Amino acid sequence: MQRSVLTYIEGYDPGIFPQDAEERYGIAGGQVTNLASNENPYKPPGSVLEAIETSIGQVNRYPDPGYRELKGELSRYTGLPPENIALGNGSTEILDMVCKVFIDPFDRISIISPSYTMYALMGMIRESTIEFVETRENGYRIDVDFLMKRARDSKMIFLCSPNNPTGMVLGDGQLEEILADAEGMVLLDEAYAEFAGISAIDLVADHPNLVVTRSMSKFFSLAGLRVGYCIAGADIVENLEKVRQPFSISSIGEAAATAALREVPYYEKMREVLLSEREHLVEKISRIPGLYPYPSRANFLMVRVDPGLSDIVESLMSMGVLVRDIGGLSGLDGPHIRITVGTPGENEILLSSLEKVTS
Repeated sequence: MQRSVLTYIEGYDPGIFPQDAEERYGIAGGQVTNLASNENPYKPPGSVLEAIETSIGQVNRYPDPGYRELKGELSRYTGLPPENIALGNGSTEILDMVCKVFIDPFDRISIISPSYTMYALMGMIRESTIEFVETRENGYRIDVDFLMKRARDSKMIFLCSPNNPTGMVLGDGQLEEILADAEGMVLLDEAYAEFAGISAIDLVADHPNLVVTRSMSKFFSLAGLRVGYCIAGADIVENLEKVRQPFSISSIGEAAATAALREVPYYEKMREVLLSEREHLVEKISRIPGLYPYPSRANFLMVRVDPGLSDIVESLMSMGVLVRDIGGLSGLDGPHIRITVGTPGENEILLSSLEKVTS
């Protein structure tokens, strides 16, 4: 018999993709401006593409089960020893691994709301009791006192900085307050940390109740290859490696991620372009009636939408522009969309399309 909990769980909704625009409106995928999935619009540098091409010739062999070369590069990048680094098939697998290590059925977990829906899905699969801590009344920023009144005794608190979908970061000293007061573990998702220029990985050494998850999908332009990692105490990493599926990162993914970590200056230049474009979008969208962008420290924007424009996502899709409809996300007040920052050309297409659908 299948587990009864699955009756009450809806699968993760990835949103709309270019194939959806093609099926609904006959728009070829190559003509779609895809700003819906928080991907990096720029391809990796040539050295990474060359590493991918070279690794294809070795796909008949398993990768190194310990991923020693990749862990070595991550150690140099983070400044932490390999024994503090666990790997996974995207940061989503890391989240699943963390839940397998820490969460028993009926354990209480706390999740900031709104935030990434996979935290709740992972918790439900583990049959945990979930406490959603809303941030709406505080402008979608975390109020530590309010959070800890609700979450202090939780087995795990899930945080995200910059938060998806709000783009907001934890304030100075807030994480340290939470770590000092929490009775259980704190998982901090830093999938977008490189865009904000701040990270909490240095806190792991002094806080054994902290796990920081990171992604190679966003900043490093490797969303299609699914490589993630986390920083935690050596004892936690040892157990995470026990529950990770063997060879969960492909040899191609390992080669690409290893090469990407040797090209950080390239990605830093690319980041400056994206951050400049993000501020350009905020300025321009703020001038469009009915749209209200929030400040963001990530590579995306959350935008509040007047109720009269609630069909904006579908209207944009009919024009070949994809953004994410997040209006139904728990913790949000009314219609909202999330827009990924694209290239300058993609952003101009977006702005032109927004003006048309709101006029």
